[in-house]
This record gives sequence, structure tokens and C-alpha cells, in this order.
Amino acid sequence: EIDHEISHILGFSSLYFEELGMIYTETKKRERKSYLRSPKLIERAKLHFNCENIKGIQLENQGGSGSAGSHWEARYMLGDYMISTDYIDNVISDITIALFEDSGLYEVEYFSGGLFKYGKNKGCSFLNNKCIVNGNPISEEFCVTPQQPMCTQSRTAKGYCGIYQYTTSIPSKYQYFTNPNYGGFLPVNYCPVPNTGSSETVYYPTNCKIGTSTLDSEYGETFGSNSFCFLSSLLPSSSNRNTTYQSICYKVTCNSSSKQIIINIGSSTVTCPTNGGNIDNPSGFKGYITCPKYIDICDAENN
Repeated sequence: EIDHEISHILGFSSLYFEELGMIYTETKKRERKSYLRSPKLIERAKLHFNCENIKGIQLENQGGSGSAGSHWEARYMLGDYMISTDYIDNVISDITIALFEDSGLYEVEYFSGGLFKYGKNKGCSFLNNKCIVNGNPISEEFCVTPQQPMCTQSRTAKGYCGIYQYTTSIPSKYQYFTNPNYGGFLPVNYCPVPNTGSSETVYYPTNCKIGTSTLDSEYGETFGSNSFCFLSSLLPSSSNRNTTYQSICYKVTCNSSSKQIIINIGSSTVTCPTNGGNIDNPSGFKGYITCPKYIDICDAENN
């Protein structure tokens, strides 16, 4: 990813962080963790996560020198382009932009498309708790049902709940299931998150912007710059197929006056309520669709 490597050259580096005095380190239970903290970064992080008690944003502590210390910890920043691993969400967060402003070298523009949704407004518990507590995910970023259809947090890609069986036991602090070999995505502290089902690292077939549909035209799936991921079982009322709840890409338009998302499904449309929710058997369709809130896709930045 070119933007990722250029950002390292521009200063996203542990050596530069240390020189600027941005790194805060603590050791708990014999585990050393490093955090980045600087005024604008903390300000933006508090705003994003809706948490006033943020000491900093943790840096990656796994992997070799090419990963640890010079990337965001994916458990807290999954989907930002400056994590250490490939992931289907690949967007710029205001938190990363704030870091560059705090370096003193750059004037920045905070417009980033508003697509960094991971942990948005989830509060301090999202940062302080494990992703799975008593067998339940703490928020919709995480999951416990293998193959459950999901959308990534930015809704730019479709996938399913990624739970895998590893060949050895997962470290006990990251075990969320009865079987110690079961876990999610390793870079996210083994938390189960949406997986795309693709091994591609450059071209993502399930990305709603640039991917390719494998569904019959009857489903009305559309890929393109204005397409986003939805969870839906909708089929035309005249279809002989049985409905199946799945993640699917639809083209959307935003009605800013009524604050409603208008979903284009084939040659028809479905209008979502401002606050989201399920719509059962909309006109011309059988099945149902789960609508996000208007602000999840059509906020002022994205509109």
C-alpha cells in the first residue's frame, strides 16, 4: 500500500516518535505496552471513541522491528491504513491525521471521508475490556458465530465472522472460547472480526467499491464508488429462490433533507428510516434488510 509506506517516510516511525517524546510506556503483568500521546491525537481519540480517559493510542507490540512500535495496534485501530497488516478496510482516521499535525512538520486537513468507524462512539469499555466477555461480543465490531454474515465497520466490504482453529493453543489472555485453539484474527489480539474470505492482498473482490459480484442479477447487487455493504435477505417478490440473510453490496444515495438512506436494489429502491432498523418485505420484495443509521453512511463528510 503506497500511502502506508509514504507515511512511514513522512514520520510514522518509532524512532521519530521517540525523538519527539510522543511515546508513553507502561508495564503491567510483565507485559510492556507503548502508547502514542500528543495533544491533537488525544483530542481526536477522545472524540472518536467517546472516552475521556484515554492515555494514548497503543502501538503494535507483536512481530519484529518492521511491525512493532511503528504501527497502530490493530485491536484498537483496525481498518486504519497504518496498522501492520492487510485488512479489507483501509481508510485514514482523524487520529492518524492528528499525529502528523502534532509532529509540527505538517499543516493538515481533517477531511478523511468519515469512513473510519471502528470503535466509533463505543466508549472507554471498548478500549479497556476484552472483545468477548462471558461469551458475548462487547460491540458489533466482534462476533462469536462462525460464518455469520457481516459488514466491515466502514461498510466498504462484505464478509463473515472469522473464527479459526489454530494448530496450537492461543495465549491464555486472548482465549475467548472453550477450545483454546479457537480464535479470531491474530493481529487484533485474536478477536473475531469480519473476514472477507479472500486471500488477495492488493485487489479485494468483496470490496463494495472495487470488487466483483458473484451473485445472480436477481439479487440486485451493485459494486461502485457509491456502494456500501448491507445485511439483507431481499429478493424480488416474484423470485422462486428461498431468501438467505447475507452481506451484500448495494448502491446508495443520501437524502440530506429527510436524513434517509435510499438503497438501490436492481431497478427498485428501498428507503431506510433515519435511525436504522429492520425493514420486512418492502414493496416489491420478500425477506428483510437491516438498515444502518443515516449517520453511519450519510454523515456530512460522506454525503
